[in-house]
Amino acid sequence: MLKRKRKPITYTYLPWGWLTDFDSIRQLQPTIQTLGSTHFWLSTRLDPRTDDVLIIPDTSKYQYRFIDEIILDTSDPRTFTNATYLENIALSSLTNHPAKLIRLGSLFGSRRLKLSDPAHRATRKQIRRHMSLKHPLLQKSSIDIATKMSSPGAGSGFLGAHLRCNDGYFLETAMEHSRMLWWKLVHGVLGFPWSLPFERYISPSNSPVHLPFNYDAVTADLNSTRKCKGELHTDPDLERLNVPLFIATDSKNPHTDEHLRLFRQTFPCVFFLGDFPQEVEPIAGIRDPISGVEIGNMLVPFLDAMVVARAARVVGTPHSTFSWYVQDVLWRVNHGLDIKERSSD
Repeated sequence: MLKRKRKPITYTYLPWGWLTDFDSIRQLQPTIQTLGSTHFWLSTRLDPRTDDVLIIPDTSKYQYRFIDEIILDTSDPRTFTNATYLENIALSSLTNHPAKLIRLGSLFGSRRLKLSDPAHRATRKQIRRHMSLKHPLLQKSSIDIATKMSSPGAGSGFLGAHLRCNDGYFLETAMEHSRMLWWKLVHGVLGFPWSLPFERYISPSNSPVHLPFNYDAVTADLNSTRKCKGELHTDPDLERLNVPLFIATDSKNPHTDEHLRLFRQTFPCVFFLGDFPQEVEPIAGIRDPISGVEIGNMLVPFLDAMVVARAARVVGTPHSTFSWYVQDVLWRVNHGLDIKERSSD
C-alpha cells in the first residue's frame, strides 16, 4: 500500500509572546489571543448577536485607514483620503458606536493607522519597541553570526542591507532597488564622492547613514577573522570597501543572482545567511509550541532580519514593510536608540 506524501507545512499559528515581548504590550493594552479560527472562538465564547457586531467591509487591501483626527462631516465618518487608502475611518466613530464587537477586513499596510495625538503616538512607539524579536535561539544565532563578521573590539563592525527582490513588485524593481541600496552604502555610509543625479538615493532614514562610520577599525586583519570570498582592495582610496557587508535577502541564489552582482563586485567581504550554516543549523529543529511541527525553515527570514539589524548601519528596500521593520524597530532597539515615527505615520 502506497503512503501519500504529507503536504509541506506552509503556515502555522504562533502566539505573539513566543516571538516578542508581548507581556509588556499587554500591560499597555489588555488583549485576548486566539490561535486558529477566531470565528470559532467567538461563537463558542461570546456568541454575539447580529446587532452586537459592527462589520467594516472592504473590497481591496487598501480600502480604509484609521485616523484619530476629527472628521467634520459627522453624518458619514468615511471620507476620501489619498491615493493609497480610499477611505478614512475616525477612531472616535468606533469608540462611540453601540456595537460590542468590530469585525475588520484586511489590516495589510504599515500606514493603516494615522495618528496625530501625541499620547497615541507615544503608545504606538512603546508597542513598536516591544515588537522586536526575542526568541532565545534566534537571538543567539544572530549574535554568533554578527560576531563572526566583526573584528575583535569593533562592536557591530559590519554594514547591512535588506534587499527584497524575489516576488511581484519587488522582482520588477529589483535592479533599481539594488542599485539604490548600493549607492546609499557607498556614498551615504562610506562617504565616497557622489554626483547630483544620485542625490535622491541618499534620502534620510531611521538608520543614521549620514553619521560618520569608523571603517578603519573594522578592516584590519580581515582574513584572520573571517573568510572573504573576494580579493581585498589594496588601493588606499578603496580600502574602506573591504568592510564586511551582510545582505539579508529573499533571493534564492544570492551568490549568483544578477540583482546582487554590483554588491559582489564592489565589496570583497559580502556575506549572506547561507554562509553561516553552523550558526543557522540550531534553528532547524525549532518546533511550533502549539502543534509541535518543525518550523525552522519559516524562521529563516526572521533570523536574516535579526542579523542585518545588528550591523553598524543598515539600508532597506523602499516600500518593503519588512525592511521598515528592520530599520525602524530591530536596528534601533539593538543599538539602544529610541523608536522614531516616520513623517508619513
